[in-house]
Amino acid sequence: MPPLRMYATSALEDMSRDVRRRRADKVMSDVDLALLLARCVLREQGGAYLYFDPRDASWARWNGETWHPSAAPRGPLAGEDGLPVPIPRPEVPAEEAIEASEVVSASEALAQIRHTVHEAYWDGRIDSEAAAVLMARQVLVDLGGTVWTVGFATGRWYRAESGRWQPFASPPTDDDLYGREELASLLENPTEDQDIPDSLAEFLVAGVGVLPEAIEAPWAPPETVPASAMQLYRTCPTCGAMVTAESRFCNVCGASRPEPTRPSDKAADTEQPMRRCSQCGAPVAPGQAFCMRCGAALLETARCLACGAERPPGARFCPECGAALEPGA
Repeated sequence: MPPLRMYATSALEDMSRDVRRRRADKVMSDVDLALLLARCVLREQGGAYLYFDPRDASWARWNGETWHPSAAPRGPLAGEDGLPVPIPRPEVPAEEAIEASEVVSASEALAQIRHTVHEAYWDGRIDSEAAAVLMARQVLVDLGGTVWTVGFATGRWYRAESGRWQPFASPPTDDDLYGREELASLLENPTEDQDIPDSLAEFLVAGVGVLPEAIEAPWAPPETVPASAMQLYRTCPTCGAMVTAESRFCNVCGASRPEPTRPSDKAADTEQPMRRCSQCGAPVAPGQAFCMRCGAALLETARCLACGAERPPGARFCPECGAALEPGA
C-alpha cells in the first residue's frame, strides 16, 4: 500500500489555484499535469472515494460503478502522499514534543503520545508510514513479559497474547511494568536466573511493527478516473484551435468556454483506466517512458535506437528516420 496522507479541502483548493497559475504562466508541462491528475483520487473517512480536478476545483464521487459530479466534501481526506500542497511542519514530531508534559504513569504517557501522533497524522503533518513507525515504538512490557500498547484509531488498550493483539479493558500499573533501564538490561544480558520471558521473546520474533489498529484501511481506489481527468486539450468550436481543457477563453479567437473536442463527447462520459507502473503501482502519464518513483521502463523503447528520436506512444516505426521500433515491424 502506498504511503497515505490527510489533505484538508482548503489545501486542495490552494493547490488548484497554484495549478491554474502555473498552467497560465506555461511553467507546468502536460506531463506534469497528467501525473498530478492521475494522483487526485481521495477517500473520505467513511470509505467513499472522490476525485478532485485541480484545473477547476471540481469534485466527482465514485458510486461503485461510475463517477458522478459531487459537492465538495467536508473534513480532511486521505490520499496518496506527494500531492503538491503545503505540509505543516514538522513532518515528524520531535521526540521531545511527544513526551508527557508532567509526571504521569507510563500508560498515561503512552496514551498522550498516541494522541499526539494521531493528531499529527490527521493534520497532514506526517504520512501513514511515519505514523506507523512512531506507533510501533509505543509499547509497555509487564513483569510477566506481556507486551501492551494502545490502538492508533480508538485509543483502546491491547496486549499481545498467543501471537495476536487482544483488547483489554485497562492498562497495567507502573508497579507491574519493567522500567526502561531494567528492560534494556534484561534484553542485552539475559541470565539463567533472569531469562527473557517466552511471551516477550515471541513478540520480539513476530510482533514488532504489527499494530493492533491500522493507520488507514487498505487503499483500493477505483481502477478508472473520470474521462475529463485525462483530457488535457479541447477544440475551440469557433475557430478550431486547440486550447487547454482548463481554459475559459480561446487564446486565438477569444471565444468563451470551449466545448470538448468532437467527436469525443460520448467518450467524455466514459471512465478512463488509470495507468500505473507495473513495478511499484505509481500513477503514470500517457506516453511517459519511465516511472518517476522507481525508474522502471514503461515503454519497450523510449527512443529510436537508430537516430535517437523520441518514440511516440504506440509507434512501430520512427517518425524521423523510418527505422523499425519493434522486432518484426
